[in-house]
Amino acid sequence: MIVLHAGYLAERLLLWGEMPREADPRPARRGGRRASLPPLPYDADLDALSAAMKKAGLGFSATGRNASGAVAWLPTAGNEAVASSPLVAEPPKARSTITIAPWKITACRLSPERTVDLLCACVEKETLAPGVVVGADLAFWATAMRLAGATVARQKFLPDVVLENGTWYARWKPVLAGPDAQALGKLAAAMPAVARALTLEG
Repeated sequence: MIVLHAGYLAERLLLWGEMPREADPRPARRGGRRASLPPLPYDADLDALSAAMKKAGLGFSATGRNASGAVAWLPTAGNEAVASSPLVAEPPKARSTITIAPWKITACRLSPERTVDLLCACVEKETLAPGVVVGADLAFWATAMRLAGATVARQKFLPDVVLENGTWYARWKPVLAGPDAQALGKLAAAMPAVARALTLEG
């Protein structure tokens, strides 16, 4: 079983996942401030992400070429990461103090084409295949893609230029007003915290 997550970072959608850990290994524990960041004990590696994509019928896999190390800032009880679902791990005790802490994860950096394929497959779905669960953040990005697609289909955009690293580039700028602006506001308000939990460094 795997729960798929996604976050937007460095102009790409990053796909990552959670899986129940093996029974034998002990959970990763956090050290002092000088210690390196611990790996997320439920982190799905590239092989698991590739297997999930294959099982879901999507024609691509996670490889070393598109692998991307990232840091996920996640709820943490004491020294243990809190899983997003009881299907991954038991929730912490009711009296546990929950904080936000950084954990190393394995992520797959998706191209724009792969991003569209994945998000289209996730629209209004809770699972992509048996045992492949769509996380709340991945479902959010699918909803965001639908809003962006509707904006393009109705030609709600204007030409623009932007300055990037000292060079000017031509870009299309969306024009969101009235009901479109309200839809964008509702979308922003509905963003799960985990959808903006990724950084490149801890």
